[in-house]
Amino acid sequence: MDGSANQPGTPVIRIGDWLFEPRGQTLSGASGKVRLEYRAACLLALFARRADEVVTREEIEGALWPGRTLSPNSVAVVIAGLRKALGDDAKRPRYIETVPKRGYRMPASVVAAGKPAAAAGTRSRTVPRLGLALIAVLVAAAAALLATANTVREPPPPTLVVTVNDVRNQTGDAEFDAVATAISEIGAAWLASAGVPVLIRDRWDFDAADPSRGLFEDFGGDAVVYHVSSTLVREGPSVRLVMFSNDPRTDQVLWAWESEVSRDALAGTVEAALQSFLESAGLGPAR
Repeated sequence: MDGSANQPGTPVIRIGDWLFEPRGQTLSGASGKVRLEYRAACLLALFARRADEVVTREEIEGALWPGRTLSPNSVAVVIAGLRKALGDDAKRPRYIETVPKRGYRMPASVVAAGKPAAAAGTRSRTVPRLGLALIAVLVAAAAALLATANTVREPPPPTLVVTVNDVRNQTGDAEFDAVATAISEIGAAWLASAGVPVLIRDRWDFDAADPSRGLFEDFGGDAVVYHVSSTLVREGPSVRLVMFSNDPRTDQVLWAWESEVSRDALAGTVEAALQSFLESAGLGPAR
């Protein structure tokens, strides 16, 4: 993805209490620096460039995932991460306003282009020596403060969570219990190696009062959660793997996959399915 079109010409942009460096993908504030994920940095540059304008979901998708088919949550994932980095509140937004049924907007009042330091001119020769000494002391003090305070702090808590339950064997044949276990292990290992921000196995208990067992308390009410379920079913003489992902808040199905299972090609089947899942969620390609 080429995000250069979303990065304005000025090297530094002041956004409220932050200094944003598009090329370095960093936000600098009183508490230090935050390094943004690439798509989040491109989106922030886009908002700043179009301050006070409504940026539609379609425009965001076209800028960040050109030519891709996405799940409904893909934009929300990036928006949620960006809000966390900025310390913004979706209910009382300062930086990113949600415009219902249209898109998002960043108020022009919080955006200002950064200005490079003024070049030294002939006027500097007229500064008294005492003034120069004072400036030198202030510069040294500022450098000391920067050495301790201007460090890159840990990124905001992850806002995207993928939960997977072990594969259910519904074939009626106990011999496929081992196949279901193998698919579960292969899938979890592959997702972990693919760099999913937060991956949790067997979190859900659909017979409990709170099926998520406190997941949204752990990761915040604005966490974007994808739950992946998988089942082995028999169809005539063959056995098929059926997988789908849903939004646990709404039960909306976001992605589905079905394929015949061969004991000799389990890894390839599972990896192809999960690659499709990541791409539909706007997280791929992972390889």
